[in-house]
Amino acid sequence: MVRRFLRRFKVPRDDIDDAAQDVWKDVAKTLAEFKHNGRPRCLRTWFSRVVHSKAVDQIRRRMRHRTESLEQRVESGSQPVDARSGPEAAYERKWVLELVNHCLDELQKESACHDSQLSVAVLRLRLIEARSVSQVAATLDLDPNRVNERFSRQKQKLLDKLKAYTGEDFRIDG
Repeated sequence: MVRRFLRRFKVPRDDIDDAAQDVWKDVAKTLAEFKHNGRPRCLRTWFSRVVHSKAVDQIRRRMRHRTESLEQRVESGSQPVDARSGPEAAYERKWVLELVNHCLDELQKESACHDSQLSVAVLRLRLIEARSVSQVAATLDLDPNRVNERFSRQKQKLLDKLKAYTGEDFRIDG
């Protein structure tokens, strides 16, 4: 009966044994919680729901873990996925951005004079907002050469702070 239900829910033949095992594990775990309440065919309906749930789980699992050789992918015109585009890379980028912002905030607090705070503002505009030297110069009413000088000086302070936090060397382009 379980295998017939699984076939009806379109579980691939290769996965029916695994799905059936999952169904029986779930039935064994939840049968004590089942309440009949005197309704006819209630057990069959409940059992069908368990099988359906496991069938969907099995199909989803197969869709997530499709396998194909690298040679087949390349022959079909696909290129390997860049490892820097996955969820781990996105999390890493977010973490680094938060760390940089935190270090910039600390540099801002440590800057006693207006001149130093202006230098941190240059760094923030160049790194976080990705503005060009000319845009930063126009925004802060500075000479572009002064923007470059301030950026270089504060960039080194930021790199030192990042290394103090992580123990790793960072590289900042720009």
